Amino acid sequence: MNTKKIIIPLIMLLWLLLPVVASALEEPEDFCQEPEELLFLEFLEQVRADPGQTAQDLGLDLEDLFEQRPEMEFLLQQELPALEQDDRLCRAAYSHSQDMLQNGYFSFEGLDGSMPEDRLLRQGYAPVQVWEDLGLVGFKNFLGAERATAALFSQMFLHELQYADLSQPGVLNPWFRHKGLGIAKGWLQAESYTGNAYISTLDLAAGEDVLLELKLIKAINQARQDPQAAWSRLDTELQTKELSGRSLNPVARSAELTDIARSMGRNVLDNNGQDLDYEDSPEYFKMEFALLRALPGASVQDLAEQALENLLQAELEAMQQDAGPFIFDSDLKAIGIGVFELNPEERDFLFVVLMDQGTDEDYLLGQILYADQEGQDREADLESRDGLRIYLSSLDQSSLLGFAVSGPEGFYQLRIPEGLHPFKFFDFRLEDSTGKLLGQERVFLHRDNQILDIVVDNQAKDRHNTVD
Repeated sequence: MNTKKIIIPLIMLLWLLLPVVASALEEPEDFCQEPEELLFLEFLEQVRADPGQTAQDLGLDLEDLFEQRPEMEFLLQQELPALEQDDRLCRAAYSHSQDMLQNGYFSFEGLDGSMPEDRLLRQGYAPVQVWEDLGLVGFKNFLGAERATAALFSQMFLHELQYADLSQPGVLNPWFRHKGLGIAKGWLQAESYTGNAYISTLDLAAGEDVLLELKLIKAINQARQDPQAAWSRLDTELQTKELSGRSLNPVARSAELTDIARSMGRNVLDNNGQDLDYEDSPEYFKMEFALLRALPGASVQDLAEQALENLLQAELEAMQQDAGPFIFDSDLKAIGIGVFELNPEERDFLFVVLMDQGTDEDYLLGQILYADQEGQDREADLESRDGLRIYLSSLDQSSLLGFAVSGPEGFYQLRIPEGLHPFKFFDFRLEDSTGKLLGQERVFLHRDNQILDIVVDNQAKDRHNTVD
């Protein structure tokens, strides 16, 4: 893949709130299509494909970074699915950049009091998680769009690596699916500066579709853990030599398979179901589709359960015809799911599910849960589950073995270090976004066939761990 190296120009970078006065600019016909916007988004995808290499290209010493912020080593090593451009996010981002330029302010909060989530809702996008970054570069003499864009992007990425709150990853967040960018440019007059300027707004978000992916993966893993219980959902007593009494290893979310599943789904929709080919498919993978209409009043969890039952029904029919298993294939370790809402009014959904043998690395997909004194999950605390920092350390506290930040509804994925025995004790630390310690104890992990959920009590003081 040909890439452009990001160059940091020696220009004035203005990232403070500036009382500027800007002239109005015409709204573009196509959002996210200006040359500087396309270049910025190209840089963004370079980061998603190889964040560590991009950081080095920007002149960052990774050894020094890891010494100062050891968590970054794990964030830079994680798999990041490609981001899909969404016109709704592009419109929201550009409108905010233009508003700041025209009205002389630089803030996440609009003059009308709106925040990033509010602006996405106005465009018809309902995020379950959203992140916004603002950038401003000013200069008195001519500055080409490429150098200005490189300055905007490099400042954003380097700030996330070196200074940003670890509980709120942006470009390095594995759960975001959609992106939108707006760059406004024009003449500024300020008390301490007069000249040309570029103002950028980058919005990244995950919608209900991502939450459905995660809930379906967890439901599939629960089915793999107890296949016979899963079959009972279909009111069948299917018994096979392969499945009887077996608990299968969980599958982990793969960025590569997620990208392929989403690409296949778009091909299906764009070509009326005729094109299922994908050039870069893994050598060994299995695929299944599920098409369903949500039942009246169905929640996201209900939709995931419906999708699982559809997949189980397809599996049952295949096995009755002596075809090989899909969900219950013991050789499979990785999964990628693409979810598409076909008809918002009727709530029709298409699920594209891919599974393959994965890599030699082991992952655990889990969820942070809040519970009352009786251990019952409390729906009221769903919003507080994202942005929790999860640390996995050696028993003597001498080294950090794993780090993750929880996403929508507390979902997270941890890479299990190499060279461990099937059973191992770890010291486990859970922090909130302010760094407050919610709990710390030794955790028993079974990396072969279990899912780790962290359960926090309603006082957020004591914690116990359960393995489904």
